[in-house]
Amino acid sequence: MSEIQEEKFKKYVLVDSIKSTAQIYVKTGPDNRDGLRLDTPRRVGLFLQHVFTDKTGKQKKTRFKKGSTSIFMDEQIKADNIPANDKYTEEERNTLLFVNGVLVTSDEYLQTFLDKDNNPQREDFTGRNRGNAGPIFVELDEEALADGENAFLQKMSKALMKIFSMDLVESQSLISLIYGSSYPAPARLKDCQNLCAKACEGDEQTIDLILNDGWGEDSDITVLLGKAINLKVVSFDMKPNFVQIKKGEKWIDSKMIVADSYEQREMLFKQYLASEEGELTKKDIEGIVAAASKPPKPDSKK
Repeated sequence: MSEIQEEKFKKYVLVDSIKSTAQIYVKTGPDNRDGLRLDTPRRVGLFLQHVFTDKTGKQKKTRFKKGSTSIFMDEQIKADNIPANDKYTEEERNTLLFVNGVLVTSDEYLQTFLDKDNNPQREDFTGRNRGNAGPIFVELDEEALADGENAFLQKMSKALMKIFSMDLVESQSLISLIYGSSYPAPARLKDCQNLCAKACEGDEQTIDLILNDGWGEDSDITVLLGKAINLKVVSFDMKPNFVQIKKGEKWIDSKMIVADSYEQREMLFKQYLASEEGELTKKDIEGIVAAASKPPKPDSKK
């Protein structure tokens, strides 16, 4: 009893570089005045014939001909008696059409013609193109895509768990790290957590930042300034051209910084704190922040 071989479908999609950035609309019905906006050409056909040098340096000619046993032109001529100048049929042209950006097939002959070793119009083509074909399509590995999405979702869930285990000071520090030390962090823990969680949506760089326990010296300064600004013990805009620090009940000039914007003053002050010259100022701010973060002493009066 012979085994029935299961058909293996492969899916190919157009690369983003050939998708239109223009406002393209098509009518979907007589009553639709505006039409449907498309960013992918509705019908894109591939070349049916290629000349290229393969990855071993050998020159090859491939051709898509229905009824042939090989995609290579020399073998088609010898074994299948298909002339070199044989005209292409409408069916052959339609077989290589991407409709709405997609081509799906279980035809092994077509899959061989579209293989990365045989087709210069494929984005990951392994040889060297000798014609005018450019990257048009790529094979979509749906399993690898699903695996990647699964790994990303798992990483995001870990980041969310870390966010929702933070206390108020930690979450405010994280907001400073993500959005900048000048960003006004909310006073409520849940609002801070929600803001951090929203920053994770589709942003792997932010997720990696959250999961990274060692944020680095530059990030530590951003967090420190974020705490200081939230505690209202450092000011960038109370006095023109000066960063001020609050000591006790008085504001003192810490560093003269002339800049056009708040963001530039903040950046230059961070650079100062990271330098050897600003090390004492940084320690001074750390002490002020630590003192301001302590809960008030309970009233001893009865």
